[in-house]
Amino acid sequence: GGAVINIILKRNANLGTNGSFTFTTGMGLYNRETIRADRNFYRYNPAFSINNRKGKLNLFGGYSFFRRNWFQYSEFDRIISPYRFFQENYQPSEVNSHNFRVGADYYADKKNTFGIIARGFVRDGGSESVNTTFQSDQLTGQAISNFQTLNNKVFKRKNFSGNINWKHNFDSTGKTLNIDIDYSVFRLTNNSDIINKLQNGTSYINNQFIKNPVQLLVMKADVEYPVN
Repeated sequence: GGAVINIILKRNANLGTNGSFTFTTGMGLYNRETIRADRNFYRYNPAFSINNRKGKLNLFGGYSFFRRNWFQYSEFDRIISPYRFFQENYQPSEVNSHNFRVGADYYADKKNTFGIIARGFVRDGGSESVNTTFQSDQLTGQAISNFQTLNNKVFKRKNFSGNINWKHNFDSTGKTLNIDIDYSVFRLTNNSDIINKLQNGTSYINNQFIKNPVQLLVMKADVEYPVN
């Protein structure tokens, strides 16, 4: 969407090297014949992070990969006299996402800390929607016609951002100044091919293409001044 989310990540001040690795997976259990599914649906998510603190320099980074596919299946039965319309809609979708984050902190002295962070993600996927409509006589149930609507959609999203920050402690009472400069680039492309197939074999094709580039430059200063 169009929201801007500001995430404050806690610094790891532990000396030495430490890290973590995680792996999550899952699979859907269902009757494939009920929804006329042509595949299995699952997800998996490996991720790791590492942090090294030596002297005044702290280095950190992390990477994660996420893959998931899922489906939607729905049926609609409508009567618009004197006709009956029965629709089946099956839409399998999938998404892949690469996420990364690297950075460094430099503890110049007890009062000043400087930092730099680069992070981003690359996400791509798509869906294949098949909608079939059957038209019949409301009273007799005799078939009149049927047609299909196919919607093949492919999307790709990219985000790369950088941050430079400075934290200054005025004294031991908690008076601090934080200055951040952030620059972000977002890229979104979305391509859809919509095909209508009639019972007589006639087809109509419509293509929709969306390209949405966004750039953000944000500069901010936060001052914390405890009273009493």
